[in-house]
Amino acid sequence: MRQMRRSRFAAALLGSMLAAASLTGCTTGDGGQETASPSPGENVSTAEKPTGRPEKEVELTMYLLGDPPRDLQQVMTELNKKLKRDINATLKINYISWGDQNTKYSLLLAAGEKFDLIYTSSWAFFQQEAPKGAFLALNELLPVYAPRTLKETPEAAWEQAKFNGNVYMIPQTYDAPVGQGLLIREDLRKKYNVPPVRTLDDLGVFLEAVKKHEPDMFPYNIGGSDKNNIILWAFKESKENWQGIGGTGTVHLFYDNDHPDKLLTLYELPDYPKFAERMRDWASKGYWSRSVLSNQMSAKDSFINGKSVVAHINLLSTNEEYKKVMDKHPDWELDWMIYGGLDKPLPRTAYITDGMAINARAANPERALMLLELLRTNREYYDLTMYGIKGKHYDLTADGKLTLPAGVSPSDNGFAPEAMGGWGWRVDRFVREPAKSWYKYLDLKQELQDNLYDAKLANFVVDVSSFKTELAAVQGVVKQYGEPVNFGLVDPQTAIPVLRQKLKEAGMEKIREEVTKQVKQFLTAGK
Repeated sequence: MRQMRRSRFAAALLGSMLAAASLTGCTTGDGGQETASPSPGENVSTAEKPTGRPEKEVELTMYLLGDPPRDLQQVMTELNKKLKRDINATLKINYISWGDQNTKYSLLLAAGEKFDLIYTSSWAFFQQEAPKGAFLALNELLPVYAPRTLKETPEAAWEQAKFNGNVYMIPQTYDAPVGQGLLIREDLRKKYNVPPVRTLDDLGVFLEAVKKHEPDMFPYNIGGSDKNNIILWAFKESKENWQGIGGTGTVHLFYDNDHPDKLLTLYELPDYPKFAERMRDWASKGYWSRSVLSNQMSAKDSFINGKSVVAHINLLSTNEEYKKVMDKHPDWELDWMIYGGLDKPLPRTAYITDGMAINARAANPERALMLLELLRTNREYYDLTMYGIKGKHYDLTADGKLTLPAGVSPSDNGFAPEAMGGWGWRVDRFVREPAKSWYKYLDLKQELQDNLYDAKLANFVVDVSSFKTELAAVQGVVKQYGEPVNFGLVDPQTAIPVLRQKLKEAGMEKIREEVTKQVKQFLTAGK
């Protein structure tokens, strides 16, 4: 676990603010029940004087990624009772589906809709949108409306959430090895006498065997957000520790951790032609549909429905998916492979992997922060939004671990753990482990934990403001010319040179030069 140092950023802000304001916050015992709400503070720019529970009732609107769980409204009814009592507010949640995130997210912000909160992260538009002014700077509001969050969040997390000295996101603080990989139908692997799947070569043998014996199935029925994940295959098996720089959307830049100032695009990586040839071979064999680019169903959903034998998933999600799969298909066996292998070092997860931002046009930013303070510091709020209604969606063992209520199965549960999509307010001390885990989960987690390293650009946040025009143009090229190569729909021998030329014409070199300059400044400042 990261060392939870008290933030110097927090200290500086709190020192100046608390001298002028007496704040009323939550009260708690260790791990106990917090009550009362954070109150507004003295008049500091947009901050109002603390007055206890606000008199005016407001409705807050939040956008999350994914799809709503079946019992969302039941949970929201209970949540809004608490919010009405504590901060005189109610909350409405809207969702941006996985298949629509690359188009609808930025359009939502550009359209000027007056919602209050939105999920954001290093992989979901934080670095693109913060420089545009889409998110509200929180420096002055945090000490007043979220003082405990400010105090308890590590300094490194606040540094990652900054742009030009301002904090634009409240990041999660759950530090665990994520690990990106594939869930695999182990029972079919054994049935067709295929060696264990540990590499992409092994995976190819498995997909070939499935296609041979079940010709009507697409072994990897990829679609939806999976289109953003398949590129992990292009570099994770390389000998170098290639890491991606987040914040440039579908325009991926990578660096070797030993030479972080040497940036390459995905299409310049030494192993990219090999990857493209493999994808061409697999596509020609029918391992996925020819209409893969328009398929909106994720491989995970296809996997659960028996229409795919592999699915992209990180290790943290395997536990819950395992229970769902086994409840529906008790005769199945599952396995999981990490891209690159368990023996390859894995970078620690950045704090801004998940977080919440406040819309710059929010009508009620103060109340929005009060909401986030409750979600992150109050056990009742956290459990309700992460796990649902106790006794209906979850129960607890004597040692506080998650279990299902009597008579409820994973497939019956209308609000599975974290189904709301509240990863943006995930905090270490409140995360509950399941009472029953997939028998491989803890061993795999420990193997990853033992092999973590610190990526040299983990805290680097790219500023896209100087190349916004080029970035938009290059993203268009990636969609038109890059995605067909990534999914083997065109001949890479002829398509890759065209792709590289189009990227150059669209301004890829300017993007690389600008990001490289920022990286060098970041590395110099850290010495």
